[in-house]
Amino acid sequence: MYDKVLKLSEYNLVSFINLVNEVFQDYVVPIKWDILDFELDARENSLSFEDSFVFLKSNKPVGFIVLGIRNDIARIDAMGVVKEVRGTGLASYILEYAFEQLKWKKVNKVILEVAEEDQRAVRFYLKNGFRHVRYLKSLILSDKNSKVDIKSEPKYEFKKSDNKKIHELALEAKFLFKRTPNWQRDPLTLFLAEDRYKNELIIEKHKTIGYLVWGITSSDFAFVVDFSSVVHNREPDDLLLDIVKHIHAESGAGNIQIMNVPENDPIYSAAEKIGFSVFITQQEMERKIH
Repeated sequence: MYDKVLKLSEYNLVSFINLVNEVFQDYVVPIKWDILDFELDARENSLSFEDSFVFLKSNKPVGFIVLGIRNDIARIDAMGVVKEVRGTGLASYILEYAFEQLKWKKVNKVILEVAEEDQRAVRFYLKNGFRHVRYLKSLILSDKNSKVDIKSEPKYEFKKSDNKKIHELALEAKFLFKRTPNWQRDPLTLFLAEDRYKNELIIEKHKTIGYLVWGITSSDFAFVVDFSSVVHNREPDDLLLDIVKHIHAESGAGNIQIMNVPENDPIYSAAEKIGFSVFITQQEMERKIH
């Protein structure tokens, strides 16, 4: 099945990126990494190269698992095996190998996201002791079929900020509104992203009423990483509508995406109200290992 395991820190990074891209090219949610993207993802998502592994047979890579760790929680950022060994039980061995290593790090819980459409993968994780926690929705709004006018002027002011201030406001919003953000929009993630995205304050009458983290994918696509009010008297859909207008004005993008939004997060209900539609549904799953 495999005869050698290397830590990711011991493996050639270019060869690893090629392996990941090969494994995921036919998955429901394809991954196409390059070195820069992977290094940025590693910083942002607390990936541990010491606790991530590549599995080899006859010196050829046949599988891998990439893990992020924060305190007593680990997250599977990516995991897969090459086509030739699918169905042999290697994926289950990879999980158990990683879990044994994580126990030594005093990790109690492992989380992951898996595409709802990929029922084979969903069944695999259920079989291996994971349970469903909630759904994560990826959403898009296009100016071609939008119910709202995204080309009008925003009523709030958006002012450039930094990751430290955004982290502070995200923590405030988390407790103020009892948010349970997923890993990708946790306040720590926003802090670790540094200047990868545009960090902005939302201002009304010289007072900060919220924050926005966003970015541009291409000339016609932009995305929202996270946003929230930090005051009680602002509805999330009111903020999001203004955010959409602001992003369109700044980027010219006719399509705005928000990825992996928990179904119980204020962003999801706000997006529904102003006409965003779902294009990918994922399950967030967890397994206790202690």
